[in-house]
Amino acid sequence: MKGSTDTEKDYMKCSTDTEKDYMKGSTDTENDYIKGSTDTEKDYMKGSTDTEKDYMKGSTDTERLHEGKHRH
Repeated sequence: MKGSTDTEKDYMKCSTDTEKDYMKGSTDTENDYIKGSTDTEKDYMKGSTDTEKDYMKGSTDTERLHEGKHRH
């Protein structure tokens, strides 16, 4: 059992090293991909947030005017 255990350890170690390299590679790729899509999403979100800010600002201005008329 000792002999087979050593062999299994070496085998497991080798496959783990290979998996680490493989995972590292795919993780790097995923990081770049995620980063890319995140940058795009940031720009998109920023754009929509700016639009929403303008829209909200506009509707708030409208509501203020509307409320102002009712108060008088």
